[in-house]
Amino acid sequence: MNLLRLTKKVSSVNLKNSEIEVLKSVAENIKKSKEFMLHTIADANKTEYLISFQKMKNFHLDNNEGKNIQYPLYLSLVAPMSPFYVATDRIKEPIISYFHLELNDIIVVSFIILLTVLLIAIFFAFKETKQIRLINDGIKNIGKRNFGNSIEVITSDDLGDLAKTFNEMSLEIQKTYQDLEEHAVGLEEKVNVRTQEIEDKNRQLEELLVRDHLTGLYNRTKLDEVLEYEFKRSKRYNSVFGVIMIDIDFFKKVNDTHGHQAGDTVLIEFAKLLEENSRETDTVGRWGGEEFLIIVENIDQDSILMLAEKLRASIDAYEFSIVKHKTASFGVTIYWSEDEINKIVARADIALYKAKHNGRNRVEFL
Repeated sequence: MNLLRLTKKVSSVNLKNSEIEVLKSVAENIKKSKEFMLHTIADANKTEYLISFQKMKNFHLDNNEGKNIQYPLYLSLVAPMSPFYVATDRIKEPIISYFHLELNDIIVVSFIILLTVLLIAIFFAFKETKQIRLINDGIKNIGKRNFGNSIEVITSDDLGDLAKTFNEMSLEIQKTYQDLEEHAVGLEEKVNVRTQEIEDKNRQLEELLVRDHLTGLYNRTKLDEVLEYEFKRSKRYNSVFGVIMIDIDFFKKVNDTHGHQAGDTVLIEFAKLLEENSRETDTVGRWGGEEFLIIVENIDQDSILMLAEKLRASIDAYEFSIVKHKTASFGVTIYWSEDEINKIVARADIALYKAKHNGRNRVEFL
């Protein structure tokens, strides 16, 4: 194709020198393009045209002076936009329609997948939550010392392994606790036995402290304690208690004739007679030497005299192992509202002296 034929078929416009602002803008855009570009312009009726430019390389022209000048020429194609839009719409419609169908299918499938994933997540989350709750309940049961029930293992993950380990630990704790309980029961039994032994020993020691080592009766310490107790009770409740003081008649002759060992035997047998013929509520004790004292609670004058006479008769009738026959003298008194402890004992002692003075082997009351 030569230049002549090209100029007959191609319109040439110097865009750079154009007075039309739109064409100047096109020229500027063309300058920025290296090879190929598209541009749109509008005429006075606002009809839009699509213009394509293709740069022509290595094209030379001679000017009027015969000089060879290189011009940047572009091959362009101008087409109205409306037919182009119609063509593209026809191409685009089936594509977009198909795309919409595909998009709807994708949305439905995506929704189903999302729903499935969500349900699976909820299911596993529920299982995880339930497993955690079961482990928590198991811990509470251990706190309450309830080791009998193992927790259910519902997951196969780390929580499930934790639940299995927890069950194993619970069994170990239960076994250890049972062993400790058995050991504690054994220790408690031993402690109870030891405690009982100590209490028995203490009672024995207390008895030794308040008992006469020869006769086994209460000693002077215990008699003083009971006297004070009965005196305070009589003062508070206006009750009456009595005192019987007893002395073995001619006891010195036993020691002089048979020896002190025989005398001890007489004292032991005499003490036994007093205990056997007194009431269970009476306190019988050795006052000192061959003298004995009986504290009688809740009694009147007639009743205490009857008791003293019973004791005197039983001694008079008894056959002792060594001396065979012995008698005793009795001094009896009871509490009066204005009495003091020392006055009661002193009055019983005076009554005893009176019995001895009046012939022994008798009961006197003051």
